[in-house]
Amino acid sequence: MIYELEQLLPDIKNTRWKKKTDFYSLFLYLALHQNQLPLTQEKRGEFREALDSFSKEVNRYISSDADDEEFSSQVVSYGRSIRASSDLGNRKRRHAALCKALDPILDVATQEIPASKMTPLQEGLFDQEYHDDDES
Repeated sequence: MIYELEQLLPDIKNTRWKKKTDFYSLFLYLALHQNQLPLTQEKRGEFREALDSFSKEVNRYISSDADDEEFSSQVVSYGRSIRASSDLGNRKRRHAALCKALDPILDVATQEIPASKMTPLQEGLFDQEYHDDDES
């Protein structure tokens, strides 16, 4: 997987994928699609073009005051989930956005992040749902 990342992004330092949040999201995406790796030269080129286009749109979304309608749903979802990057909901939204953008290139169906095997240390810890727009 690291080899594939090096092939896809030899210039990662010049891309948004150098950021921890974005790198983690892309790494997880590739890990969940490791059966599709290594990519052919042709697929690698298509994949890189899609990554560049997606990151350019995300950058434009983040720096813009434009309405969400100007952007694809996956760009809006990914862009909104950059903040609070370790939040599970945001990680899932970033992953889903990457799947929508990249799965067609790999000819695979969108995959969800596998459920965590984490168990609560006390009763009721995970009973309440929290949403990003909660003020608490």
